Amino acid sequence: MNLLLVLHCLLVPAQSRAASYHYDYNHTLVGSLQSTTAQEDDTLIDIAREFALGYEEIIQANPDLDPWLPGGGSRVILPSQFILPQQAGPGVYINLAEMRLYYYEAAEQSSQPGGRKKVSTYPISIGREEWRTPIAGTHIVDKLVQPTWYPPESIRLEHEQNGDPLPRAVPPGADNPLGEYALQLDLPGYFIHGTNRPEGVGMRVTHGCIRLRPEDIGDLFPQVVKGTKVTIRFTPHKIALVDGVIYFEAHQGGYDRHNQALLAESLIQVSRLSKEHNIGVDWERMIRIAKRGRGIPEPLNIGMRPQVAEIRLRSIKPHTPRHYIF
Repeated sequence: MNLLLVLHCLLVPAQSRAASYHYDYNHTLVGSLQSTTAQEDDTLIDIAREFALGYEEIIQANPDLDPWLPGGGSRVILPSQFILPQQAGPGVYINLAEMRLYYYEAAEQSSQPGGRKKVSTYPISIGREEWRTPIAGTHIVDKLVQPTWYPPESIRLEHEQNGDPLPRAVPPGADNPLGEYALQLDLPGYFIHGTNRPEGVGMRVTHGCIRLRPEDIGDLFPQVVKGTKVTIRFTPHKIALVDGVIYFEAHQGGYDRHNQALLAESLIQVSRLSKEHNIGVDWERMIRIAKRGRGIPEPLNIGMRPQVAEIRLRSIKPHTPRHYIF
């Protein structure tokens, strides 16, 4: 498999900027690891939004850069390659550890030959420590356009204690934190929705809901229907075997207090793949990858290193959307 896939950057309307890929179950590594050069007035938040990435994931991929002043000419790694989570059938898969949502298209939506399937992925915000997004299997029960927000009593009490009281109902508009679209889950009080604060996407800042940027919820909303399966998991480590190469992707997580046990399970899985396919594994590198948690798929085969494609074309205006076609 050629790791440096052909990249075409096309300027398109904001609602079409999702990263979408076609894959089969023998090739679950999608996208390509990329880098770009920061301009003088860039922040990492600017670059993250331009390339459809979340705040935490671009920070973790670039631990040596100042998020607010990376500096003109600085090389910024774009963590735009992903190991697809294991998903049984079509639907929405949310990985809390990487703060990313995957939408696996139903077979009737895709016309790809050879059994290839389409997946789209978006950065998300999730619940903060005291308002954790639940790990659950659920489904979409309703689709709301320009929803009115009815803050639960617990949230109204929190705001009141902070001197920022909320009304019992917040109508559609600039002050509504649900944004233009909301997907109601079969979990009381939980939604996948837009936001009026897109700069916070990719952080643990919500009261438990799944928050997307306006352009991303606008892309996802028309694709899903009532009854669509939604799986919410915490998976800080992902593994893929592609063309004789074992890849390992590790995230810093956040909620979970059992990362050591999860790492042990990953070590066992890699050991099994190594023996079955007679692949020499750099075990020390795997431990380093797990400790750093940069969210970048890296090859574990002895002597191999990740390849990075440099993106030289940058938009002039900040937040100009891009669409990646592979």
